[in-house]
Amino acid sequence: MPKDDLVPNPYLSVGEFAMMTGFSESSIYSFVDRKLIPHLQPAGKGGGIRIPADAAQRLEQGPPPSEPIRLKSKHRPEGHTLSGPLPRWKKGTPRSNRT
Repeated sequence: MPKDDLVPNPYLSVGEFAMMTGFSESSIYSFVDRKLIPHLQPAGKGGGIRIPADAAQRLEQGPPPSEPIRLKSKHRPEGHTLSGPLPRWKKGTPRSNRT
């Protein structure tokens, strides 16, 4: 069967989608995590991600608006501060000259 008769795959890997759109693979994974582009994960969690080829049309308008990244610690609840005095740099006090 000649190659011209083959139907193009409607789903792309993250690498293929990144090459097609010009975004990095890490950006594509970020868009998938934030549910900004549709995707499938047929092998379940930990398996490969497949993105519909037509999802690139959603990204043609430009990159999605960025959201602030908030890292959550597993050991401290959000908003919890450490005990002890604030460091000098955080208080804004000048450094003394030691000679």
